[in-house]
Amino acid sequence: MTTYDLTDFIKRQFEKAVRLTIAVDAKNFDMRGRKENLHCGSGMMTMSLYAFLIVFFWHVADLNVAYAQVRFERAALTVESGDARHKFIVEVAQTPGQRRQGLMGRERLPLNTGMLFIFEQTEMIHMWMANTPSSLDMLFADTEGRIVHIERGTEPFSTRIISSKLPARLVLEVRAGTADRLGITSGDRLVMDP
Repeated sequence: MTTYDLTDFIKRQFEKAVRLTIAVDAKNFDMRGRKENLHCGSGMMTMSLYAFLIVFFWHVADLNVAYAQVRFERAALTVESGDARHKFIVEVAQTPGQRRQGLMGRERLPLNTGMLFIFEQTEMIHMWMANTPSSLDMLFADTEGRIVHIERGTEPFSTRIISSKLPARLVLEVRAGTADRLGITSGDRLVMDP
């Protein structure tokens, strides 16, 4: 997930709502078109609250539409862990827009599914959980698919930066607890199935 400042978003929406309320007061009518004298008392606060809620939920709906518009290809992936082979169906995030979207807004992640992030080059990768309601395990892997770091049980909605610790090119995000359940460790390998 990429950086998204929800606090700043809410602040901007509230400022829009206050400007809308002031405009309504200046025109001296309410939302139903009746002539009224709006005062700076509770009527003004109520109008501000209504305007804020309308603008905020309008933009939240726009964000949900944006989430739905990003398309991901699906692929089969195997995690080779010693003698065990663990099969996953993953969505592949390889464009900047897909990586930015990631699993944001996803309420559930079924078992043995996930998202594979593919970056252009091997480097230190930094992720976070902003706008992601499900706890995840993040498996960071190098160019050869070798797992270099596992971040277990990430905190939903957290803006804490999660680092690959070592240079990586791939990140597999799966449901929290998957790495422990399947015994996946650093050194295991991610392999895209043909």
